[in-house]
Amino acid sequence: MPQLGALPQQDYAYDIFLSYTRDHPAGTWVKDRFLKDFRGYLSEELGQRARIFFDQEVIQAGEDWGARLHWGLRHSKVLVAVCSARYFNDSEYCEMEWHSFANRPRVPVRYNDGDRFPADAKRTQQADFSECNFLVEAFYRNDQRAVNYEDNVRKLARAAVAQILNAPPFDPTFPIHLPTKAPSKRMPLPRI
Repeated sequence: MPQLGALPQQDYAYDIFLSYTRDHPAGTWVKDRFLKDFRGYLSEELGQRARIFFDQEVIQAGEDWGARLHWGLRHSKVLVAVCSARYFNDSEYCEMEWHSFANRPRVPVRYNDGDRFPADAKRTQQADFSECNFLVEAFYRNDQRAVNYEDNVRKLARAAVAQILNAPPFDPTFPIHLPTKAPSKRMPLPRI
């Protein structure tokens, strides 16, 4: 992956910015199951390999993480947000990503809940994965809801492509919404 300064500055670099909370179980499901399937179906719908900003693949060791994240937001056409209660209530980064795309296409994926989502998320039609987001591999081989999962991924890919094709022209001044929440203070673990 080229360093930040070597990347093109005047056009989109990504079709999708994949926004999610890294915490288990949602983050585990995104990384281990959803990303591979979504990228595959999205690529088929686009007719070429989909360009997805997924932080764990794009941001390399030694890079300025915050600058790279802001660059990815600015240079992505569509936000696909894997929404959970923790996404909206426990992550200043997810808040930044969601609000930065207030005037650019957002495609929300309902991981669970929905009752505690903010009003603007509730108003937006969501791809509902709340009944088919299991981590156990046997689910995808033996449960009828796995068919729903695959149908949902296909529908999501089609919806994302429609948004990609209708994305506004690239704007190098695209504003990044900085978090309003104070970063959480985690208690240091005792040394043993």
